[in-house]
Amino acid sequence: MDRDLLVESIKSHEGLVLHEYKDHLGYSTIGFGRLIDKDRGGGITEDEALYLLNNDIDSITDRLDRAYPWWTSQPHNVQNFIVELCYQLGVSGFSKFKKAIAHLQTSNIEGAKKEFLDSRWGKEQTPSRAKRMVARL
Repeated sequence: MDRDLLVESIKSHEGLVLHEYKDHLGYSTIGFGRLIDKDRGGGITEDEALYLLNNDIDSITDRLDRAYPWWTSQPHNVQNFIVELCYQLGVSGFSKFKKAIAHLQTSNIEGAKKEFLDSRWGKEQTPSRAKRMVARL
């Protein structure tokens, strides 16, 4: 088998779509025609999911480096909290916590905890997750 030739042929026939779409039969598909429709036996492996997760973490940390250069000087538990919150809400969602971010930047962890828990995220969106995450700060 000539893998390079095979890959190029599949790519040219399938085309590349970087989000979920319905193929000509109406099945959920992504990428170069990758079936992800669970009703048709599609999906991804745990290794593929971990690969995507690690890519997302890398992308988040790159964005944080540009927007909040101070974040890497924080203790690891604070860094992990920030990245996980950005994973859930996006960096733009994180940026809306202006008071909490100011507290984190000055290492006022108790003030940051209060602000995070007193937010819509902490009270309405995912309060159980918020409490677990804030407890690790």
